[in-house]
Amino acid sequence: MTRLVPKDIAKLGLNWSNFDRSLFNLTGQSLLSLAAQALDLKTDLAQQALANKSLAIVPNSSGEGLIEGFSEALKRIAQRLGCQAFITAPDALGLKQAQSRQADLLLTSDDHDYHCLNLKSSYKAPNGQATGLGFAQALFFMAQAHLQKQRVLVIGAGPVGWAAAQRLSRLGAQVIVHDLIAQKAQALIQSLPGAQIYSQDLGPIPNSFSLILDASSSKQLFPPELIPLGANISAPGMPFSFRPSQGYRLWAEPLATGTAVMLLMAALNLELSPTELTP
Repeated sequence: MTRLVPKDIAKLGLNWSNFDRSLFNLTGQSLLSLAAQALDLKTDLAQQALANKSLAIVPNSSGEGLIEGFSEALKRIAQRLGCQAFITAPDALGLKQAQSRQADLLLTSDDHDYHCLNLKSSYKAPNGQATGLGFAQALFFMAQAHLQKQRVLVIGAGPVGWAAAQRLSRLGAQVIVHDLIAQKAQALIQSLPGAQIYSQDLGPIPNSFSLILDASSSKQLFPPELIPLGANISAPGMPFSFRPSQGYRLWAEPLATGTAVMLLMAALNLELSPTELTP
């Protein structure tokens, strides 16, 4: 998990009209409908699942400590999705507060893990995989729901890239995986029939790919002039390696997409399939 910094999230959820407009222009979806369809749910079911759910956001001061504005950004996202969200005190006291207020769901994060816990069932929804599913679904809609046999370059074979690749394959794409650690890429394609590890004979990166999902943690991965005109890029990776440009279409934001999918997973106790989880 990449640790966010305050500037990554300072404005998130303060101007939903701009966020909604950007997402709709790229995908034709709202945040809730995108998250729902990433899990093969109807939007009205997703809305009902989150409506009036009580969500405790418990700050965690372990490791490198609290991230300024993180809990507040989570609260704004959850409220946007229909949850009744509140921020507790940090750490153990916060857990007690969540229990005493009979919260349905609990969001918390440390340096290595960000998850949502259903306090009624003890089901834990992981953010990495939820983020991969959400951004894969965004790319599907950016491609106008036509991924059948189209090549998609997935950069990064960690939890986010793994779940994204699985989702893209189910949506019909021919998945090409690139990771600097060859063993990780090899493990992913072995779990995904028809997928390939990137090699030079597939054409240069990124010039030869008009559909890209960047789940890496590399900053400024490619010079903008190498990205094909009109490419569709879905980029959950932090820090952002792609920047907005008139030459290509980009969905990149640090928190809301994955959190929305994760909240739905926890609210409905939706277990991921074994192939969507990294070994």
